[in-house]
Amino acid sequence: MRIDYQANAGAGFFKTLPKFNWRLETGSTAVISLIFIASLMLLLLAVSLATSLAHGNTRLQVVADAASLSAADTARGLVSGIPCENAERIAVSNGAFLDSCRIVGTDVSIRVTKFTGVTELSASSVAGSPNE
Repeated sequence: MRIDYQANAGAGFFKTLPKFNWRLETGSTAVISLIFIASLMLLLLAVSLATSLAHGNTRLQVVADAASLSAADTARGLVSGIPCENAERIAVSNGAFLDSCRIVGTDVSIRVTKFTGVTELSASSVAGSPNE
């Protein structure tokens, strides 16, 4: 028996395709969409926490720098008061705690700490008289 492939090429191709049953796929799009949205939300949460910690650490470094400059100016006699007390006032007014204050001549070394959520951020700074 001879089969004419040219005449039946189009009809035979579509006859061999299985009929797609939509009932087997019911609900899978919703589940995959929910998984995708949940993973995207977790990624955004992680990025948000990382940027929040980086912002807090940068702000704490600025507080440490201001406290050490104030203490150094007080040690040099440009500002009245006691150097470590002035540094502590600046740290506490910005929501941080003064961990250590060390004075060597007119140089002052400061370490401040701030508790944010479950983490503890710390920064240190050294300031002194300018070299002439």
